[in-house]
Amino acid sequence: MRKSEYATRSAGRHWAVVLVFYFAFQVPCRGAPGSGLSGQQRMEVDKSLAAFGQATASAQRQAAVDRVLQYGPPAAELLLQRLASKSRLKWQTYQSLLEKQLVATFKARMKTNKKEVRALQEEAAAVRRKPDFAKQDIAEVIEPALKRLSELLLLSVDEVVQQSKSLKPKHDELVELAEYEDACLKLVKGKGESLAVQMAKHRAAAAMAPLYAEVRATKVVAWNAQQEEALDPEEVSCVRALNRMRLLLGLNVLQIDPRLCEAARDHSNDMNTLNFFSHDSPVEGKGTPWERARRFGASATGENINHGQEAGVGANNGWLHSPGHHQNMFGRHTLMGVGKSGTYWTELFR
Repeated sequence: MRKSEYATRSAGRHWAVVLVFYFAFQVPCRGAPGSGLSGQQRMEVDKSLAAFGQATASAQRQAAVDRVLQYGPPAAELLLQRLASKSRLKWQTYQSLLEKQLVATFKARMKTNKKEVRALQEEAAAVRRKPDFAKQDIAEVIEPALKRLSELLLLSVDEVVQQSKSLKPKHDELVELAEYEDACLKLVKGKGESLAVQMAKHRAAAAMAPLYAEVRATKVVAWNAQQEEALDPEEVSCVRALNRMRLLLGLNVLQIDPRLCEAARDHSNDMNTLNFFSHDSPVEGKGTPWERARRFGASATGENINHGQEAGVGANNGWLHSPGHHQNMFGRHTLMGVGKSGTYWTELFR
């Protein structure tokens, strides 16, 4: 087994995939909103809130918001409450309409580009099957194919929204409400994701959703979304980046196995704390990837390791350009686990 910045072991078998994210607008519970206001102040705030609800122009709403917020956190709590009731249904309606529009746009694009998509995927698969598959093949065939497939298969949510007469006004209204909420949250600290954050997350997920729907991967996506909550954000980034590339190349998306994640993270931690970089561990009972997977109740058929990358995308890029690791990334697996410790990474497959 060779030692290098990147190292590898080979592959396994079968089919699985991914889809769907749902986000609900949340405002944290804060007790009794407005309890710190005097009677006169509460009257003024209520008057401004009423004006906010009746306003027909954004300038009028902004003026009402400014009047409310001059009374500080207690008034901001009342405005947050009003914004929550105003945004909830609008957000749900927007998500539903956007998803339908994205699916329609994707289907139309696939009808036009299906032959080119299949040709690119088949060309990439043929290159990977070469006995002398090398870095040059990755640079000259795989990378250009991934770039073109991204253009053909991944939608720009912003572009779809801007071109839709029904979506754009709903989007713009939500953006305005998110700005008001952010202004309130500068005065009132609390838990829960802001509408602006939820919209950004939904935008990223929605861009992939039609492609996930094409391969009927709802259950795997839902499973992965749950497992991601226990992972480091960069581990999540690593999983998503790999699955995105696999999907573009016409391969199944891998399901996260928490046991493989634990085994991978444990090996990364050993490499980090004991200052070694190898598939072969000096720790008793952890000598090989297969032994390490068994310690956590799993089995593995391939392993990639990396040293020197802070980000999951960077680790993936390193493996992508190394033929042996590349074959592991795009092998016939169904499950995967990833774990990092410092700048040490381990990726296990089954």
